[in-house]
Amino acid sequence: MPCPIFSKPLRLDGICSSGHNGDMKKINNVQEAIQHLTRLVNWAESSVKQKRLDFNMVSVSEHPFYQEALDMVNQAIAKGELTKDEFKHRLGLD
Repeated sequence: MPCPIFSKPLRLDGICSSGHNGDMKKINNVQEAIQHLTRLVNWAESSVKQKRLDFNMVSVSEHPFYQEALDMVNQAIAKGELTKDEFKHRLGLD
């Protein structure tokens, strides 16, 4: 199920499964979180084509990892460390 870009994600205490090799992986900073989230960018097929974050681009076992990345970005936006527009630009959503 796709997740809206700025929805309130589940809190997972900074550690979740990356799904790549079964190891637990921690996201260390906002830069790394954004880098991982670029994997979720997908063109939406509708009357108007637009890019969005699509959790269907990765397996269900990887969702917690990307949810944690999104949570980290949301926290950075809330703290004023990053703007929504800058985040969209860095993902290529603008």
